[in-house]
Amino acid sequence: MSNVEWLLRGKTGEHVLRLGDRIDMDNAKWRGTIERILIGPGLRLFLTDTEARQDVKMEPRGERAGQWVSSQVTIAGRAEIDFLDGQRIQLTADQAVLFRAPTGRAAYSAEAGTKFHSVGFSLDIERIERLFDGEVPEILQALLEPDADTCRVVPVRGDRTMRTVARSLFGNELNGPLRTLMMEGAAIQLLALQAAAAAQQQPRPREQRELSVRERDAVHEAHRRLLADMGQPPTLGELAFG
Repeated sequence: MSNVEWLLRGKTGEHVLRLGDRIDMDNAKWRGTIERILIGPGLRLFLTDTEARQDVKMEPRGERAGQWVSSQVTIAGRAEIDFLDGQRIQLTADQAVLFRAPTGRAAYSAEAGTKFHSVGFSLDIERIERLFDGEVPEILQALLEPDADTCRVVPVRGDRTMRTVARSLFGNELNGPLRTLMMEGAAIQLLALQAAAAAQQQPRPREQRELSVRERDAVHEAHRRLLADMGQPPTLGELAFG
């Protein structure tokens, strides 16, 4: 996986973009940089800081599909992911996403004049299971099913903490193994933050309504009557209307 090909579609037709460690772009389509970083066999990062000069759409080709859970955390700007199965999701500073695309099919698009500053990462599902030590949050379990054959998408609310962690990955204060170690920690922290946000968004069982004073008095009275004559307790009807 030393290189990844992306099929780039724009007004001027289709082109193949080969993404190695880093590309710098400044042409009619867009300007900016995309950096791809492999951190061991189970983690890869994509650091994107671009501005589209025309409507563009990119589809990855030649990726290993199925065994990755991916994430996008947007720092600024916006883009869209089309999973090519009817599901689409907007990537903005207020919305991050965890997803699994077993077929590897997804397309990223940006409108002319828009910026997109984001961190994407992919983690091997076995590594995620190890990180959670077997206690994967319920809302993320569908992402890790070994035989998943449909796209699974978990959008979460993006917040300042996520954006701060994501922005730290663009720093150049560290190099070599220290930078790799920092990036690995930041990616795992982003996964934890998104898992926590997803869990908070889960619908909770409807809370029980507090009894009114009158209802509490009725319960106490029913309890008193039951204890008053245990040999011949009142019927439910008598308790209800008595």
